[in-house]
Amino acid sequence: MDKRMTSIVWVQFKERKLRSSLTILGIVIGITALVALIILSNGLKAGVTQQLDVFGADEILIAPKASSGQQGHQGYGFMTTSDIETIKSVTQITSVDSILQSTFEVQYGRDKKRLSVSGVGSDRGSDRTAEDYFKMDIIEGRYMENNDRRVANIGYKIAYDTFDKDIFVGTTIRIDGNKYTVIGIFEEQGSRSQDNIIYVPINDLRDSIGDSRAVTAAVAKVSPGADMDIVVERVQQKLKRSRGRDDMGVITPKQLKEQIGSLLGVVDLVVLSIAFISLFVGALGIMNSMYTSVLQRTREIGIMKAVGAKNSQILSLFLIESAMLGFFGGVIGVIVGSLMAFGFITVINSFGFIKLLLVPDYALFTGAIIFSTLLGIASGILPAINASKLKVVDALRYE
Repeated sequence: MDKRMTSIVWVQFKERKLRSSLTILGIVIGITALVALIILSNGLKAGVTQQLDVFGADEILIAPKASSGQQGHQGYGFMTTSDIETIKSVTQITSVDSILQSTFEVQYGRDKKRLSVSGVGSDRGSDRTAEDYFKMDIIEGRYMENNDRRVANIGYKIAYDTFDKDIFVGTTIRIDGNKYTVIGIFEEQGSRSQDNIIYVPINDLRDSIGDSRAVTAAVAKVSPGADMDIVVERVQQKLKRSRGRDDMGVITPKQLKEQIGSLLGVVDLVVLSIAFISLFVGALGIMNSMYTSVLQRTREIGIMKAVGAKNSQILSLFLIESAMLGFFGGVIGVIVGSLMAFGFITVINSFGFIKLLLVPDYALFTGAIIFSTLLGIASGILPAINASKLKVVDALRYE
């Protein structure tokens, strides 16, 4: 009987193509919104997590608090090499990388740009390499080392998109009027902040700003097995004592991920709310369509009952129809939503502000189709019950 009912439903779809298409469209819109928004949300999470992975699990970031009231090279409170020595004195700290950031006129050929430049230097242990610090692959040339002077490692967009001509390894650029030889170009990361980076030795940058002790921030590596929270507390206490004020912030990768996770949790809530509102509207569309179908087919129902159809069979007939509406709406919605998400991710990544990752979620696809099918069934229950309870005599007399 199920095959016969399915055949009957197919006939009804063909006879009422427009109504069926419009009913399915409501579910398509809801599932499309659900799938697209969840894929975008997952892509944002994966992209942010990838960015945060630049800091290793055994590293901490030390930087002045923005609320300190002291204005440094980037508008934050200042640090000095004395603070770096203080951080090194914590027993669980194995190495400290100093960072100095400022904006300079960068010239290549006759083309001049105002760009952010980062000076880096490190008190590396025997296991600390330039590759460990930069955490980006070099596609041409080599990494900068501690004893290098007047050299630069540059991001992919600096090399190929920023100036009128492409920059290659061995060519010379001018930063604040001083010549620097490009010795390495980083692989494209898909993030504007990373692809537009210019790294030079920190002492060269200090010469340009006229401050031999300047530091913007520091990345410290913690010894294996150490309690990160205890190390953070010791670093904060030592810096507070040495500086005479509590104006330094110490952040761990775990804290960063928790903060970002809380923010993305709110985004997820908004995303799901929008998607479920769309699905609720789609469910109402199916219910309305099924009630209309019952009214239009009342006489047909009476004939079916007159020739022996049971109430349960009539009920099943309409539930199968509503389930198929939900199923097809879910399948189309998953396809359209995935394509839309792919398009949005491609467009967003092209701007380079943040890199979103396309993460196929087959559980999401399957769940969305199952959910839309169940939603279709739920929407068709009341109309199906009404159809199954029609009396033969009343149904046959219905015009």
